Amino acid sequence: MRQRKSTSFGFLVASALLVAAAFAATFAGCSNEREVLDVEAPGVDLEVHENTETGELNIDGELGEE
Repeated sequence: MRQRKSTSFGFLVASALLVAAAFAATFAGCSNEREVLDVEAPGVDLEVHENTETGELNIDGELGEE
């Protein structure tokens, strides 16, 4: 009977650790930005990102030389 309690406790601990790891993996590295626009054309690479919390737009781009 004593062995069964130990096994149940071990299973409970392992389950709790698995849930905690899944929770941490889900929220680790979550970005508040979403991509609004991505333009790739000869000589142009333009990306626009919006911060979902503030609505601020970030514009990154490169113009190539022709």
